[in-house]
Amino acid sequence: MNIPDMLELAYFLSILTYYIGVMILALPIPIYGLKRWSYTLMKDSILSMGLVLLYTALIQYSEQISSMIGADWDSYYQWLDSMIMILDRQRTILLIIYGALKTLSMSYVLGDLLGPILRMISYNLIGVYTYKLFGFFVQNYSTILLVLGIFLISIPFRIGRSAGAWMIAFSLVMYTALPAMPLFVSSFPLPEGGWNRNGEVLGIAYPQVRVGTYHTKQVMLNGILEAYYYNSTSNSYELISRYKVINGVADAAKPDRGLPGLTDFLTYFIVDGIVFSLDPFPVSPNNYEFENGTLDLQLISQNLLCALQGNTIVYRGNTNVLYNMSCSVNTLQLQLELTPQSYIEIRIPSTVDYQIDYSGNAQVESGEWSWNTLEGIYIRFYNNGNFTVQEQISLSTTGNSQSISVDEYYYLRDYLGLDLYSLHYVITNIFFRLVLLPLLYILILTLIVSNVAYLIAGRYLGYRLPTRL
Repeated sequence: MNIPDMLELAYFLSILTYYIGVMILALPIPIYGLKRWSYTLMKDSILSMGLVLLYTALIQYSEQISSMIGADWDSYYQWLDSMIMILDRQRTILLIIYGALKTLSMSYVLGDLLGPILRMISYNLIGVYTYKLFGFFVQNYSTILLVLGIFLISIPFRIGRSAGAWMIAFSLVMYTALPAMPLFVSSFPLPEGGWNRNGEVLGIAYPQVRVGTYHTKQVMLNGILEAYYYNSTSNSYELISRYKVINGVADAAKPDRGLPGLTDFLTYFIVDGIVFSLDPFPVSPNNYEFENGTLDLQLISQNLLCALQGNTIVYRGNTNVLYNMSCSVNTLQLQLELTPQSYIEIRIPSTVDYQIDYSGNAQVESGEWSWNTLEGIYIRFYNNGNFTVQEQISLSTTGNSQSISVDEYYYLRDYLGLDLYSLHYVITNIFFRLVLLPLLYILILTLIVSNVAYLIAGRYLGYRLPTRL
């Protein structure tokens, strides 16, 4: 039976109820209790007939009120999905932290600490999925409940009045107000400290980052790896991590480090005072390949051509430089074709012994540079003319790389503000946002449903929830 058929049947039941009331009133039996039922049945029939005729208006008014208070089903599901993502990522973080620390002598203590927290997060995940399932039921079946409630309330002698009133009140109140749960929760300030709100969007992953070129998977250089995230709220790029690169590797796979696991970000490699953007640009976490809980993230520079002993680098000023190169640990053979307004530069630290030979028709410039704890000389081959020029370069180096000083900025600890010491803030936020406030909101809606049902059915509702706490 479809909705129009049920409404039609409810309408006929309303008419039947009215005629039963008229018939009882017309009976030649002087029994006051029986006569009183006639007026009750006629009033009930008018109420149920009005509900049948106002069915479409009730739905439209519900949608209009829902829109006025800012409730939206898409926002409701998006909020729940974001909560699921937060819980899942925080559970992953805790598992990774515990996995990284399990070799310590305090592993059992950490297990006793993190075990209840992980169980609490799992229970909250079940609760969030319950909210999602409940919202799906209300969104898709509230009209059926409304029609069924009208049908039950139309049955003569108030046989289904209590159940019908509850169904009508439930469908109208929940369909109107349930999608506003995110607004209710967000209206309460969260406890200060703990997880950076951007963490809900960025997520977490633990890669071993290798910096290389198209010719070499990993360059043996010491430098700095920086990552940036575009914050659409502030309309600016934010530094989210700064890691020291040792022999071409930045270790972001430690518990308090990491990189974003959900949102694209940009990476830059700084060496000998030169900043190189790294491909892929941006980095998309969806392309990560995990192995045993961690991942190997390969980043390459288009302009960094070669790295020799002692942090010596060879790079091009733009991608229009054509070259044929042979590069090893301490020797370089390079044949160049420099298009107009292009250049090649070699930077050699002062701790490196070198020998260089070059020939061709490129212009040559040399000078000094300094960066971090390093200093040295540079040799630039450039073309300021209008025609392509050629150059041949032979370079050999001997020396060791110097260490550099880096004020590291950890993604998890410093940007997201999450470590074992601030974990209680995260726990508080989870309980506050996903347990206390949603349950309070559901309780408020239940009390409203109870009062609306009582308003419809009057004292014949049979029972109602207490409105005083």
